[in-house]
Amino acid sequence: NRLRLHDYALLVASTDGGWHRWADISILLKGGMLRLVVSDRVVWFTTMTYFMMRAAIILEKNFLPPDAEPYLIRVEQSDVSAIGVLLSFFLTFFTMEAYSRYKTQWAASCAASTSVLDLAVMARTSFPSDDAKRLMRTMLAAHCVGIVALGDTAYGNANFFDQMDKTYKLLTPSEMARVQEIGVNRAGHWELVAWCMEMIQVQQDNKLIDPPLASNIKNQLLMFRRQISLLYDFHDGPIPYVYINFAITISLVYLPLFSYAVAVNVREGGGFLIEDGL
Repeated sequence: NRLRLHDYALLVASTDGGWHRWADISILLKGGMLRLVVSDRVVWFTTMTYFMMRAAIILEKNFLPPDAEPYLIRVEQSDVSAIGVLLSFFLTFFTMEAYSRYKTQWAASCAASTSVLDLAVMARTSFPSDDAKRLMRTMLAAHCVGIVALGDTAYGNANFFDQMDKTYKLLTPSEMARVQEIGVNRAGHWELVAWCMEMIQVQQDNKLIDPPLASNIKNQLLMFRRQISLLYDFHDGPIPYVYINFAITISLVYLPLFSYAVAVNVREGGGFLIEDGL
């Protein structure tokens, strides 16, 4: 959802109204990037660590005797860099995996919609009018149920499938009763796909379409089913929690340590000078 909001913000910014739209979406919408950064405790803890260490250095410089031993331990940059390299590797791999999954799921969703359109064209030009309409109504219902069956999305039974059915009359009362009996879930989706396959087979048995065309239409239907099933596979197999937890743990260790090292390792003649203040 975060990636979807961010991509939507970039799309709006590039097509309608400029970057102030992107900023509004990122800040105001739940899940927006800037809002997440501002509300993240690690960001604030890291920032406060830096300013506290810089204030401590100023106190050390102004109140300790010149020959006194510094009470803030300097951290070798190589020690911080070792953790940083490890963190960079894990975060880069995590980002690549997340975007790879996102692009694959987006491609599968678009391919499923394309299969529905291809089926509509072939049914419209090959089936009797009433049979073509029935096939397409059932296909659209299968598409809607397939999306609802993904679970934790913005598309639910009450606010999506029922509304689509009421608006476009996708299923007859008896068909809707059967779907509700099975459930608006994956089983219901597969049942609707099976109905579509039966309709195609009836057209072939009645010799209204020839075997090559029937095979092509069936292949489009099965391609649609495979693309929806691919979305189910991604839903059932997210990025492993252990990997995410490990990356977050390293971040919690690295960010405060990096902030401390940057604040404390002050070099005379370069970088931040103590006299410059915070």
